This record gives sequence, structure tokens and C-alpha cells, in this order.
Amino acid sequence: MNLAVASPSPSLTLQLPVLATPPITVLLRVTDTHPVGFPAQWFTLPITATGNGVTRTLSMGLLVGGVRVYLPVVWK
Repeated sequence: MNLAVASPSPSLTLQLPVLATPPITVLLRVTDTHPVGFPAQWFTLPITATGNGVTRTLSMGLLVGGVRVYLPVVWK
């Protein structure tokens, strides 16, 4: 299975393994280089898995610059 993720901001670097074999657990590494004092902003991270002629996409939410970080994941 091939995995891909697109960064919604030039200040966010996203790293995800390119290949994985199901069943899997993967680590998405997010590096934020927004300046200190950056106001809270909500980003949606689209993650796509492709394999055996099937493509699935999930959306992950990421709050940057807030007091808390939430990473809700919806996969269907």
C-alpha cells in the first residue's frame, strides 16, 4: 500500500512512511515552524492510501497555535 499526505501550509512539514503492509499502524510526524505567537489555526491534513486498485482517503484535523492539540481521525 502506498501512503501520501499533503501539507496545507509551508510552515508544516509532514512525514509519513511511503509504503506499508496492512494491517498497519503508522506514525505521522508533523514539524511546525510557524513563528512564536502564531494565532491558533485549524488545518485539515488529507492522507491517501492506494493499493490493489483501491484508493482510500482520510482527513485528519490539526490545531496549531492553540493551548491544546487535537488530532481527530476519520477513516472510511
